Amino acid sequence: MSRHFPEFTKNRERLQGIERSGDGGASWTKVSELTRSRVAVLFKNAVYRVGAEGLIVGTDKGKTWKTQGSAVDAEMGPFFGKDENHAVVVGKKGFFETIAGGKTWKQAAPLPFPGCRVDWFGNYAWDPMGNVFYFATTAQPALRYVC
Repeated sequence: MSRHFPEFTKNRERLQGIERSGDGGASWTKVSELTRSRVAVLFKNAVYRVGAEGLIVGTDKGKTWKTQGSAVDAEMGPFFGKDENHAVVVGKKGFFETIAGGKTWKQAAPLPFPGCRVDWFGNYAWDPMGNVFYFATTAQPALRYVC
């Protein structure tokens, strides 16, 4: 159980919608139809996901969710920089960066090789101070891209 969020949110039905439990997982209620990433990121008392619609944000312990900004083709992230407006997400076409809270996105780095998969088995990281992007899988060595 999270010390910040005693309630839980749950992934169901192949990333379609978001469910929430207020009783430690004994029961679940669907609270959003938004399509979202597998991983939720807690940053400055808000929970973030990335989905087909762009950033998805919950500010009330997961009771409600809203989209923020514009659409971005991504499945992983967000990874945050100095504040909630500076973030990177990862999709099939590479790493995308926003400095405007998701309102606009630009490609910051490509994926390291053609046919590279962005899925649960990949590991992605971003060092915002050095502007370095990292990628690794269980079958490949770790790679880095310096901007």
